Amino acid sequence: MWRNLLLVVLVLGAIGVMGFWPDSPPAPVAASDEARVYPAVPDFSFTPLGQDSPVSIRSLAGKTVLLNFWASWCVPCRVEFPQFVALARRFPETLVILAVSVDSKAADRDKFLEEMGERPHNLVIIPDPDRIIAQDLFQTLRYPETIIIGPDQTLRDKVAGVVEWEGDEMLNRLQLVPDKAITR
Repeated sequence: MWRNLLLVVLVLGAIGVMGFWPDSPPAPVAASDEARVYPAVPDFSFTPLGQDSPVSIRSLAGKTVLLNFWASWCVPCRVEFPQFVALARRFPETLVILAVSVDSKAADRDKFLEEMGERPHNLVIIPDPDRIIAQDLFQTLRYPETIIIGPDQTLRDKVAGVVEWEGDEMLNRLQLVPDKAITR
């Protein structure tokens, strides 16, 4: 009898809680961009492919930086990479794209880059086979993923998956002013 009574109380309690439980959490109050505080990008250095000297992320202050994590075996990365090439060509003075390759085999990465063709100077390839930058520093486990770093060296956004990087929505998000002529 006590067991049945306890069961009834538990069921009624569960129904009562479910009746008052909201369907979804309340939406956060949107802050204006002026009031939003962004965290600073961690200070780290990297050695670009083909160079011997490390470069500090701090040396890129004043430019918008896209920190893109990719791999040659990642099909969405293959779709996205040509967009980064075009975007880098379009904004050579205000944008730097740091394309961090997590390929464990340099030959796979190099073959991919050869297939993609010539890159502009502001699209920098960074080998990261041990995933020190990708996983240890930025907790990136799925590819592609891109972190937007503002000219003030703050982390503005994290974009997972493939998006239309050349579209007006992303250009506004990146705070890049579209130019009239696109060089491809």
